[in-house]
Amino acid sequence: MTPEELFQSLDKKLLAVYGEGELRSICRILYEDLVGKEDFDMGELPQILKRLENQEPVQYIIGEAEFYSLKFKVNNAVLIPRQETEELVALFREKERKGAKLAVLDIGTGTACIPITLRYSHPRAQFTAIDVSEKALAVARFNNERHQTKVDLAQLDFCDTSQWSSLLSYDVIISNPPYIGKEEASNLLQNVIKYEPHLALFSPTTDANFFYKLIYDFSKQHLNLGGRIYLELNEYNAQSVMDIFSAGGFASVEIVKDIHQKDRMLFAKKAEG
Repeated sequence: MTPEELFQSLDKKLLAVYGEGELRSICRILYEDLVGKEDFDMGELPQILKRLENQEPVQYIIGEAEFYSLKFKVNNAVLIPRQETEELVALFREKERKGAKLAVLDIGTGTACIPITLRYSHPRAQFTAIDVSEKALAVARFNNERHQTKVDLAQLDFCDTSQWSSLLSYDVIISNPPYIGKEEASNLLQNVIKYEPHLALFSPTTDANFFYKLIYDFSKQHLNLGGRIYLELNEYNAQSVMDIFSAGGFASVEIVKDIHQKDRMLFAKKAEG
C-alpha cells in the first residue's frame, strides 16, 4: 500500500472530518510510522479508521510524535509536542551559549521533549525536569532512555510550595505550564479536550496565570542572580504574564513573538544583584 492508496482508502469516511490537507498529512504520518512498515498487520486498519473517525490524534494512535526532528513516545498522559514549544526551544538555543555549564529546571516536563532536545545542543548543561504526574514521568523516562540524554527526572507537585525545598538553585528555568483557563475550554478543538490530559492543559484554579505567579515566586529564591526564564504563553494573557515578572527582581522582561507574530513566549533575566 502506498501513501496515496492509504489516502484513497480513508477519504470517504474521513474527508468531511479533517479536510483534504490535514487528512493527507495524517496519511503520511500513518504510512511512515505504522502502515508502511513490513510487520504492520493490515487487519488493524479498521480499528485505526474508527479511532480517526472519533478524532483521536494520530500521534496517540501511532504512539509517537516528532519534535525538532526527534521521535518521542506519547500517550494520553502527556501533551502532544507542538510547534510553539519548538520555538521556545529555539529561543533558548539562540540565547544560551552552547558550551556553558548550566543548571536548568524544566517545570511540567510531560514527554521531556524540552530538556531532551536541549541536551543535544547544550551537552554540558545539567537538566532537571519535574512533573506532578507519575504516568507522564513514565513516558519521560522512556524518552530519556531512548535518547540517552541523562536528564534528571523527578515527581513533584509544583503547586505545593512546601516541596520547593527539595529543589536547588538554577541558572535557567524553562516551562510550558498549564495556561488555559477552564472557561476557555469551549475555544479548544474537541480532539484536544477529549484526548489530551486536562492536568497539563488547564490552570488548577480560575486564575489562568496561576502557574506563572508560582514560577515568579519560585524564582525569587531558586533562580540564580543573572538567571534566565523561558516560558510559553497563552497569546491572550501575554501582557498580564509580563506584568507579573515586571513587578521586581528582573533586569529585563520581554515578550517574544512566534512565526505567526503572536505573543507566545516570555524571556526574563534576573538582576545581577
